[in-house]
Amino acid sequence: MTQIPDKLATADIQLLLSRQQGLLWLVQQLPDMAWLKDATGRYLACNRRFEAFAGVSRQAIIGQSDTMVLGPQQAAALSQADIAALAAEEPLSSQQWLVSAEDGQRILLEIVTTPLQAEDGVFGVLGTARDITRQYLSDLALRASQDRFRAIFENTDALAIQGYAPDGTVLYWNHASEALYGYSAAEALGRTLFELIIPPPARAHVEAEVAWMFRERRGVPAARLGLQHKDGHIVQVYSSHAMVESPQSGLTLFCLDIDLTALVRAEAAWRDSERRYRVLFDASGDGIFVLHGQIIVDCNQAAAEIFHCEQADLTGMSLEALSPLRQDGGVSSRQLLGSYLHPDNDSPARRFEWRHLRRDGSEFDAEWIVTAVEIAAVPHCLVSFRDITEKKKSAQLIWEQANFDSLTGLPNRHRFLDRFALELRKSERSNGQLALLFIDLDHFKEVNDTLGHRAGDLLLKEAALRLLGCLRETDTVARLGGDEFTIVISDMDSEQSLERVTQQVLQRLAAPFCLGDEQVYVSASIGITLFPQDGDNIDVLQRNADQAMYAAKKAGRNGYCYYAAMPRASLA
Repeated sequence: MTQIPDKLATADIQLLLSRQQGLLWLVQQLPDMAWLKDATGRYLACNRRFEAFAGVSRQAIIGQSDTMVLGPQQAAALSQADIAALAAEEPLSSQQWLVSAEDGQRILLEIVTTPLQAEDGVFGVLGTARDITRQYLSDLALRASQDRFRAIFENTDALAIQGYAPDGTVLYWNHASEALYGYSAAEALGRTLFELIIPPPARAHVEAEVAWMFRERRGVPAARLGLQHKDGHIVQVYSSHAMVESPQSGLTLFCLDIDLTALVRAEAAWRDSERRYRVLFDASGDGIFVLHGQIIVDCNQAAAEIFHCEQADLTGMSLEALSPLRQDGGVSSRQLLGSYLHPDNDSPARRFEWRHLRRDGSEFDAEWIVTAVEIAAVPHCLVSFRDITEKKKSAQLIWEQANFDSLTGLPNRHRFLDRFALELRKSERSNGQLALLFIDLDHFKEVNDTLGHRAGDLLLKEAALRLLGCLRETDTVARLGGDEFTIVISDMDSEQSLERVTQQVLQRLAAPFCLGDEQVYVSASIGITLFPQDGDNIDVLQRNADQAMYAAKKAGRNGYCYYAAMPRASLA
């Protein structure tokens, strides 16, 4: 790495650090890793995410080189990034698969290395790294899915599929569309569906329907249409519509058309028979029920597979028999079915979520699309559905991971800030008092250093349980990270009750912790700030509680300090 005089490096670095304390605090809150090195490659600063990645504390990192704090592969990757950026004299980005010491998982990092310039030359580098593993894997899965579906679309002779932009321009035209309408893909792409296949008298109506679908982001109900062939004759098709959005193409309207020429020539009874719908049923990956009232008069194979039975087992059953007594929210299934299965014949398809009951007693969540149809002049309902149980579980898991600490199960910093803001608003409306306690475990580092991180994790879990045992259900306890916890006590009736809670927290945390065969002792330093006396916003109150906690530590630990009681000189 490029060397520069120590005098220049030291002066510039100290100036940078002294002027950017606020910025360094913000960097600590970043979800990305960030670090700062001098021109010799030694660390000057890093944030918590980098500490977790390296698997060592900030104190063990500062002043060391890559090879002293990181594994061989990690050190080589970051050192090479530094050398390349310094040689280029501009920020450089790279991607590296590295192993995180935090959980031992192999992750893909996007690393950006920026040389830091002074008037007399380069005095260091600033590095950031973002975990893009999930995004990378999602992109791979998306591309694979797109390739599979494109292959299916191109080789499905019975289903003509076209894709259209908001102005009707043809974006996709499969082989079946070429055969059905007479235009090759080369002829169709770049032209509009209005000039290609819409008869002149219907163009204004179709333009309005296309505009409605893009505006509402959903398709109109499937219907039989007369569309125009290249040679001018009218082709009878059954057309379904779907709106699909992707990062690459934006919002696209897909039309799935089935040639009805043979059906048009058949007898009226045949046209009204189940064969009119059979191709759509069997081609659909979603389950489909045809209902007369609540009774299933027909279903497709996908529906039988979702319910783990044969098609014949479902025919003749009522939807109420395939549902638990009550849906989410406690409303009876019978009551909801009465409203869901009577859509207006003139309205678009309606979408709902429904909890189903299989014959073996298992339940699953489904997304319904209910459309009113007429079969042989008799009103029916067409219910298209798909199992979304895993999708909902994934959404719930993602929410929990984003809002709760994986080690203790307590709300994390993000969830704490949301709850804190909510309680502040409630206290403002009710003119009530609120207390914020900032808790730092004393001597926790010694436990980690002597007994290892596993023992430290056990201690943190037990500490979380003890804190929960000190509070009411209306209060909030959260883990901000490391051995730092916060408690929000809302609707506080008196400072005496706050004193009791604080003393209880100190006593419980001072009790011995049994960590396997080891018994250890820690204590807590607590900083307390009050709303509205000490401040009226989250940032001020957090800063107050943090300062009060450090005052409690300086006073000998295993105690607490109110922000209001701190000497004013210590707040300067």
